[in-house]
Amino acid sequence: MVVQGASANLTLREQEVLDLLCQGLTDQEIGQQLSIGCPTVRTYVTRLCEKLGARTRVQIGRLPPPRLTALSPGSTIAAWTKT
Repeated sequence: MVVQGASANLTLREQEVLDLLCQGLTDQEIGQQLSIGCPTVRTYVTRLCEKLGARTRVQIGRLPPPRLTALSPGSTIAAWTKT
């Protein structure tokens, strides 16, 4: 179960993977979109699960869209606060 009120700092790349994951893309499709390999996509999905308190990618896809506070390259994004 996703932790209520969970918050996470997501990197820009994690946010990109999250956006594509929430659109229902497969690891292969995400990798093609971002020019990274499937193992790298799976690493990002694992990190997202840890940061967002989800056990599976399906749980991540069911979360409400994050509120973004920063989008500059190299910065982190304070991304997930449930309202």
